[in-house]
Amino acid sequence: MSLGGFAAGLAGAFQKAEDRYQERKLREQASAEAKLRQAAGFAFREKMYTRQMRDAYNDELTKTRNYLSTVFGDTAEGRQYVSALLPFGEAAIDIVKDHKQQAQDSGVDFKSFMNIAHPNGINKDTYKAPDLDNVLSFLSKKKFGEDVSGFDFKLPTVTFKDIPQATDYTSKFAAGTAEGTLQLVNNGILDAQRNIERGVEVPKYKEQLEDLNKLKVMAVAQLEEEAKGTTSGVGSPEIKGLVTQVNKDIVQSIKTNIQGEVVQFSGEEGFEIDYEGNSRLAVDGTLQILSTLPSDFSIWNPQKGTYGAIQTMGPKNLWASNYYQKLILPSNRAIVKAKREAMENDEVIDLTQFGDLYANKLSPDVKAQIIEAIGYTTEDTKLKVAKYMKNGKVVTNPVGEFTRNPTDKNQNGFFVYKPLSLEDYQKFVGVSYQ
Repeated sequence: MSLGGFAAGLAGAFQKAEDRYQERKLREQASAEAKLRQAAGFAFREKMYTRQMRDAYNDELTKTRNYLSTVFGDTAEGRQYVSALLPFGEAAIDIVKDHKQQAQDSGVDFKSFMNIAHPNGINKDTYKAPDLDNVLSFLSKKKFGEDVSGFDFKLPTVTFKDIPQATDYTSKFAAGTAEGTLQLVNNGILDAQRNIERGVEVPKYKEQLEDLNKLKVMAVAQLEEEAKGTTSGVGSPEIKGLVTQVNKDIVQSIKTNIQGEVVQFSGEEGFEIDYEGNSRLAVDGTLQILSTLPSDFSIWNPQKGTYGAIQTMGPKNLWASNYYQKLILPSNRAIVKAKREAMENDEVIDLTQFGDLYANKLSPDVKAQIIEAIGYTTEDTKLKVAKYMKNGKVVTNPVGEFTRNPTDKNQNGFFVYKPLSLEDYQKFVGVSYQ
């Protein structure tokens, strides 16, 4: 090989080596750029993921804050509860809901069983919960490892006390016998009614009254079952015991509904209504008691059986019979007597001048004139008898001015005392006597 040929071959070899070097350099450069692009992509995705996580956490905190603020309010105390519970995140919602339910079931204020602990060195009386927006920002930064040194507050902490189990207060009204239970229940009903009338813990005693009425039903039903099981006839101790309880119920109703010195009581089972000088109050009270009977009677259905047998003596019939004999019949006699004496003594008040009291709606002025004509006063409790127009006819009856609930048939609410027949009474209370 000549020297020229060798040099040319050597130059070619160098050129190939250079080409390979440049190719490798380009490949390495391209690889580095690819790795940079990949790293940048990873960093971006990580950044977006962190942002999504932060946004989701912030949404969780906001949802929790809104719920807690609704429960505890936006007062200084309320913000303390919210600040203490926010670190739990969305779990705080379930915690509070569960605690509220337990407290409700036990009949207690659920906040009373949550203990707020304030940071050491801070007086609870001067401690003010930080702005809740700052709390949200603080929790978010702390969650994702950011600097929180700029926040100059400390959050209170919360602990939950054990909620006492609900107590069955109705157990104290249960006695060894049905008669004993009825006695306790009747006393409890009377006490609850008095507290409701006085405005003392009205929701509590309304709920208690409902429970006690249910207990009363159960006790009476037990008495009835005991009466059915006997074979000694209607004069048996079981039946007599049921009658006794009915009488007690009537006496209790009278004490509740008839005020003043209208009733003279002789023990817890006997009474006498003074219809002589207190006729109006007595009759009003009697009718008020009567108006409450249908709801009571709907509970006890009469038992059908052989005539004269115990099965015919169901509590519904028993209650209805005793109310009629002890209240309605004396009331009827008072009404009839008042009407007779007024007509004999020419003391009937003429209201016919005001037109038909049932056909035409009266103005307030005319109503006032009618009331003045009847002339009831606080001291005058005697039933007043009047003649008036009803559907074009003159009618005479003891009257009671106006009721509070006018109807289509009695649009003026004109109130009249009329004797109640046994047949009408039976229809009213829904029983059929044997």
